[in-house]
Amino acid sequence: KTTQVRCFLNRLLGLQTDVQQKVFDHFCCVFDDLIQRDKSEGKFDDGVVDLKANAITLKQQVPFFTDPSTGARATLHTLELDRGLSWSRALAELEAANAREMIAGNSDHLNGFYASRSDGEMERKHQHLLIRKCYQYGQAEYNKHYEMYRVLRPNMGYVEAAQRAIIAERYVKHDMSTAAGRAAAEK
Repeated sequence: KTTQVRCFLNRLLGLQTDVQQKVFDHFCCVFDDLIQRDKSEGKFDDGVVDLKANAITLKQQVPFFTDPSTGARATLHTLELDRGLSWSRALAELEAANAREMIAGNSDHLNGFYASRSDGEMERKHQHLLIRKCYQYGQAEYNKHYEMYRVLRPNMGYVEAAQRAIIAERYVKHDMSTAAGRAAAEK
């Protein structure tokens, strides 16, 4: 696969720069989506990674091997990570996304805070932040019905991508211009 990507990138250099940028943006977007899908399915191996979270708590230490000659012990550490999205960070993400939309001249977007119509068997409603993805490709470039949005949850961060067409079915938007709407979104 490495040689295929290298060959693709080399051939990309033969295009005009404006076409290069569009094709490369599309490539990056598809690549990021494939990585995100593999991560959500547990197929992506990050190798050695830094743990990033708002809070990390040590839950358990279990020694599982002791070297007989040196006495050195190997221990399994179980950690709990809080990767949620704080209210201030969610507001900053939304403001940045809305600023990008304004610069691009796109006033017809659905960025904002939403409550789910229902989630699962328990019929609980969860809060979500929906932000239009920066790079739209395929049919979404020509038909807003196919636009993709990132869905973020306070306790989990990024959850999934949702197509504009299903947003009205799954979510109810909070009116952030009213105090009641802001209070509901902040729950």
